[in-house]
Amino acid sequence: MRAKLFFSGCALVVSCTLCLFSTVNAKTPVSPVKRVKSAPIKMKKGLKKSSLVRKYRVKRVSKRQKWPTRRPKKLKGILPKIGPAPYESGERLVFKIQMFGSHAGNVILAVGDQTEVNGRMQTPFVGFMRSSEFLNKFYPVENRLVVLADSQSLLPVKTDFFVRENGKAIDYHTKFDHKTRLLHSLKLKNGKRQKRNFTPATDIHEPLGSVYAVRRMDLKPGDQFQRYIWDGRKERLIDCKVVGFETVTTDAGVFETLKIEITTRVSGGFIKRGVLNNPIRKGTIWIANDRWRTPVKMIAPTKLGNAEAVLIRRYVEKGPVDGASGPATLGLSQ
Repeated sequence: MRAKLFFSGCALVVSCTLCLFSTVNAKTPVSPVKRVKSAPIKMKKGLKKSSLVRKYRVKRVSKRQKWPTRRPKKLKGILPKIGPAPYESGERLVFKIQMFGSHAGNVILAVGDQTEVNGRMQTPFVGFMRSSEFLNKFYPVENRLVVLADSQSLLPVKTDFFVRENGKAIDYHTKFDHKTRLLHSLKLKNGKRQKRNFTPATDIHEPLGSVYAVRRMDLKPGDQFQRYIWDGRKERLIDCKVVGFETVTTDAGVFETLKIEITTRVSGGFIKRGVLNNPIRKGTIWIANDRWRTPVKMIAPTKLGNAEAVLIRRYVEKGPVDGASGPATLGLSQ
């Protein structure tokens, strides 16, 4: 059975990846858990020979699972320097999604309060997606993505993705161990739990935190670089190129922006090898040159046609992020 993850794609649109409707195969095989024997324990005098069996303790070891990958030997370009955060705790960005010339839904991105964990500061980011009445007629969506990231590097610590689409519910939970380069994934669907792991080639980001990483980069026309992003199921190779300046007008105002062209392709993940042959996707993002480095517009191709995300409002609301641990409202249209 396949379920289309609408919001994971919306997050990718906003974060320079272009998969508004990515598919998930619920029947991907999982490698078995291997049983191994630990080293023998020295016996004390007087123990019976039959007790030799107790010398061996059987324990379960989670084996690194092997998945298809197709990666370049070396990433192109140099990642631009990441500077101070232009956003603040409590910031909310509201985007309107347009498809087929109609309002398809709204996306809100929110920044939570920093917390200190083991001597390092971590920042929560939350994204919400709710479909409009137009889209509800054939594909209702109300999804939520919660990310905890290192405040300095913006490398993810963990992500929780709650998918509510077309009457179906799937939860994806991922923990990132950057020291051992291992991602631990837990999928919950219809009361069943599926555990998987994946080994990235290098440091890997996720969609939502990448929005804020781009905002912190010192970008200029001509800059070009590659990076890997994990969307919950797939590893994607992202190629970003800053092509120039452009004036963009939205409901939120008139902005002088940097225009960034994006290409993305699947490079690995919980997939079958044939998915690596999926065509490259292209899109564009416009980042304002204001003091907040606000993303104001994004365009990307999807399986249902082109999608356009346009900023309609930016505001600051202090306090806990509504929806970080439960259903979200935050002014999303019903």
